[in-house]
Amino acid sequence: MLATADMPYATFYKLEDQIVILVYNDMEVEITQDDAEMHSTLLRGLCGGEKCKMILDFQKSPATFTNEAREYAAKDSRHLSVVASQALVLSTLAHKIVANFYMRVNKPSFPIKSFRSMKEAYKWTLSLKQSMEPIVE
Repeated sequence: MLATADMPYATFYKLEDQIVILVYNDMEVEITQDDAEMHSTLLRGLCGGEKCKMILDFQKSPATFTNEAREYAAKDSRHLSVVASQALVLSTLAHKIVANFYMRVNKPSFPIKSFRSMKEAYKWTLSLKQSMEPIVE
C-alpha cells in the first residue's frame, strides 16, 4: 500500500498501478454531492495527477447515495478527470439494485462492473488496459 486517506465513513487505500480501493465502513450515511466532490479531491491527491482505477467495497456498508451524488460521479468532469474505471464490490440485493440503477440510468462513461468478491474486482481492474492521462485543470 502506497498511501491512505480517511473520511468518517470510508478509507481510501492507494495501491500500485493507479488502483485505489475505497472501503466503506458500517456507518449509516447518505453520500451527498459534497461528499462525492471530496472523493474527487482525495483521489486527485492520492493519484498525483493521473486517473485512478477504483474498487469500491460496499460489503459492510449500509451507505446510500443521493441522486445528485450519483449524477456527479457519473457525469461531472471534475470526477471524470480522476476516475478511469470502477469495480463495485457488493454483498446485498439492495446495493446490487442501486448499482444497476447507477449503471443503467446515470450511465458513467468509464468502464464499470459489479462483483461479489474483492478478488474478482481486483482481477478485473488489473485486466483493464487504460492509458493514464494527466489531469487537466
